[in-house]
Amino acid sequence: MALIEALVAVALVALMGGLAFSTFGGNERRVLDAEAARVALHFSRARLAAAESGRSVAVTWAPSERALAWDGRALALRRGVAGPAEPFVLSIAPNGESEGLSFPLSAGRHERVVTMGWLDGRVEVGR
Repeated sequence: MALIEALVAVALVALMGGLAFSTFGGNERRVLDAEAARVALHFSRARLAAAESGRSVAVTWAPSERALAWDGRALALRRGVAGPAEPFVLSIAPNGESEGLSFPLSAGRHERVVTMGWLDGRVEVGR
């Protein structure tokens, strides 16, 4: 009887561990999707600010601070989400033109890329 009880206990522990692993693994992907949407919105707002003000806007990425910034507005990446390793400055013209952008994000084994078109300034999130 003790052997059966031990097997049931091991099965329950394995089942609970599997459920916990699948729940937390999915959380990484959801956090990354939300962060990619936040970054895309940040670039879109910078593009809109350039159009409204009639002047170019420079968006900077500082890897040491893990933050995007333009005109005093900053967006720090959430813990667990990594951005590009190299710093950059993206200049967005009032008509939406820029030199284009590919901003990779990763969390665990999941990756997303926020892109901005060089001609029209269109911002998209891809895998």
